[in-house]
Amino acid sequence: MSNNGEAADAGLMTEARRDEIGSLIRRLVRFALKRGMIGELDEDDAHNALLDLFGLTAPAGGPLPEETLDSPVSVLEPLLDAAAALGLIPDDTTTQRDLFDARIMGLLMPRPSETSAAFARLSDAEGVRTATDWFYRLNIDSNYIRMDRIAKNGYWLHPTDDGELEITVNLSKPEKDPREIALLRSLPQTKTDYPKCLLCRENVGYAGRPDHPARQNLRILPLTLRGERWFFQYSPYVYYNEHSIILRGEHVPMRIVPETFERLLDFVDAYPHYFIGSNADLPIVGGSILNHDHFQGGQARIPDGKGGRGGMGDARRGARGARGASCSGRCRRCACAAATARRCSAWRIGCWPIGADIAIRPQRCMRRAATCPTTRSRRSPGSPKAANTSSISCCATIARATSTRTAFSIRTGSCIISRRKTSA
Repeated sequence: MSNNGEAADAGLMTEARRDEIGSLIRRLVRFALKRGMIGELDEDDAHNALLDLFGLTAPAGGPLPEETLDSPVSVLEPLLDAAAALGLIPDDTTTQRDLFDARIMGLLMPRPSETSAAFARLSDAEGVRTATDWFYRLNIDSNYIRMDRIAKNGYWLHPTDDGELEITVNLSKPEKDPREIALLRSLPQTKTDYPKCLLCRENVGYAGRPDHPARQNLRILPLTLRGERWFFQYSPYVYYNEHSIILRGEHVPMRIVPETFERLLDFVDAYPHYFIGSNADLPIVGGSILNHDHFQGGQARIPDGKGGRGGMGDARRGARGARGASCSGRCRRCACAAATARRCSAWRIGCWPIGADIAIRPQRCMRRAATCPTTRSRRSPGSPKAANTSSISCCATIARATSTRTAFSIRTGSCIISRRKTSA
C-alpha cells in the first residue's frame, strides 16, 4: 500500500476531511480545464492522479461553488494545509509546501512536447506575441510564477538627472526559516550534482529536495541561437513584465565573446517584442549564476531604453553612447554595449564601467535597409592590446530619408566603441 493510503488508514482521513479534499480537487481540476491547462479528455486522468496523491479512492460528491478563479492559490492553500495535516508534507515549512505545491500542479500540466507544439502552432497562426502571452499565462496558472508573492514586492521610481531610477525589493523568493536551516544542516553532506544548476534543462519535471526547488510545473521552449540549442523559460521571481530566461542547452559557463552578440540578435529576430540582455561574466558584479550561459529578457521598457542623458534614447537621437560618439574607457573586461536589432534597425550604443550589462531591444527602422550581417573586425591600429580582446561590428540605418549608415565597432576586451560613416 502507498504512503498516501497508510496516512488514511492511520485515522487521519476523517469523512469530513475526505469530502473537503475531494471538493478542493474537483475545483482545481475545473480551474485547469477552464484555463486550458488540460483538455476535456485529460479531466478524468488529472482527477484520478490527484485523488491518488492524497490517498483517496473515490471522488467527493455534491455541488461545487460557482466561481471564476484568476489563480489556483485559493484552492491550493487549503489543499496544502490538508496535506500537512495528513503527514504528506514532512514539515509544514514554506520549502516543503512549495515542493508539494509543484507536485500537485505538475499533474495538471501538458507534457513538455505538447507545450512546445502548442506554442509553435499559436505562433504560426497568430504571431509570436500571442504565443508568448499564452505561455506566460500558463506559467502563472500553474503557479510556477507565484503572482500572490510577487504582488508583495516593493517598487519605486526615483527621478534623477539621468532619468528615472527603478528600485525593486523582490519578496517573491521566500527566505528560509530556522526550521529549514536546521533541516539543511542535518542532511548528509553528500554532494548532489543533478541537476547541475538551477538553469539546466534537466530541471523540467524535477521533484526537488530541501536544497533545490521542485520543477514539476516548469515548461521550457526550444530555441535556436546562432545554430545552437537554447531554451526559453520564464523566471519564477519576476522583476518586470514577462521576465524571461534564455538558457543554453549545455551546462557551460557564461563568457562574453563576439558570438554573444550574434545570439542576442538572433533572439530579437525571433521575439521582436522582447528585449534581451546579458549580465557581465564577472564574479560579484556579474550574474548570480555564472556557471551556466544564459541571458535575461522580457516585455518591458528598461530604464536604458527610456532616454535620458547617456541612455539608449540619447544613442537613438545622435548615435551617441553614454560617453559620446567615441568611447575609449579602458575597462579590463567589460560588457559595454546596449543595442537594438541587427536587421532594419538602429544600433543604440552606450559604454559603462566594468561589470555593466548588455541590453538589446528591437525597434522598427524608419526605412527599409539591407540585411546587415554581424561580423568580426580587427583591432584598431594603435589600440592597446588586452586580454580577451574581441570586437563585433555592424552597419545599420540610423536616419530617415538619408543614405548614411553608421558602422559601430564594439570591443568587449578594451571597452572601445568607435563610429564611422560609410556609404550606403
